[in-house]
Amino acid sequence: MSTCPHFIDDKCGFPESVENGDFVHCEESGRRVLVYSCRHGYELQGREQLTCTQEGWDFQPPLCKGQSFLQ
Repeated sequence: MSTCPHFIDDKCGFPESVENGDFVHCEESGRRVLVYSCRHGYELQGREQLTCTQEGWDFQPPLCKGQSFLQ
């Protein structure tokens, strides 16, 4: 997980962690973006990518569900 101090002034704040997963910060066209991934044996449920908007994150963080929960 990396942090970018120049993003502190936006309305998104520091992103929530995801149990059994992780995220990376990216910057796309000058906008702050998070890309989530899950550990081996877990599947992402929800949006893989969140973008910081003027109102905050555009979606809630995803969940990482174990394979046994997906049947």
